[in-house]
Amino acid sequence: MIGKLVAEIGSTTTVTSWYCPKTGKLKGQGQGATSVEAGDVLLGLKDSQEDLKSKINGEQLDEFQPEELEMFATSSAAGGLKMTVHGLVYDMTARAAR
Repeated sequence: MIGKLVAEIGSTTTVTSWYCPKTGKLKGQGQGATSVEAGDVLLGLKDSQEDLKSKINGEQLDEFQPEELEMFATSSAAGGLKMTVHGLVYDMTARAAR
């Protein structure tokens, strides 16, 4: 595994960070406008990945293949995005969702 992509989808911006699992170091970071208005947050995610790609230099560019990297995503949007919460224990799930 060459790295991990972590996307943070906010109300206004989406930030994608590329990490090296061997060293635990940040290899690069890009951002794009969150595309809630368009009805598809994947558009903003793609923009943030393209911004990241434009900031990567030389040999690292060959390593950056988003479709081959393990990806994680989170959201800090406070109501701008619709989200669901799933859990096995209702009370715990409801508390976590709040």
